[in-house]
Amino acid sequence: LDITEGTIYTASHRRYRALQMWDFGSGQLIQDIPWVPAAGQSTCFILAAQSGHGLSKDTIAVGGCGSKEMRWVNKEGQALGRMAGLTGAVHGVTFNSSGEHLAVTCSNQVQILDLASSAGSTFLTQ
Repeated sequence: LDITEGTIYTASHRRYRALQMWDFGSGQLIQDIPWVPAAGQSTCFILAAQSGHGLSKDTIAVGGCGSKEMRWVNKEGQALGRMAGLTGAVHGVTFNSSGEHLAVTCSNQVQILDLASSAGSTFLTQ
């Protein structure tokens, strides 16, 4: 659950209609944000999602289990980037306040992505 500028974004651990956009004032569903599995991949059951800030204000980071991937999408659901082949399910995603970096946690890893340059760092925990 994430509330941004009068819009509520919900993510749910289910096969269909897992990522949705709602109007805060009326409580009405605005739209389902599609999640189409990559070719040969299983469905991703969403465990974590957050809307961006600053430079990433028009994006949503989403991750989960099944396909063990994280994606960031625009608010219409169009894919902007993807991390696949992670060590386990994605349990957390968060943007820094400027929206330039995105942290992704899974299993025993923390991935930090520089969204402006698409560079990343991997940190392994014990």
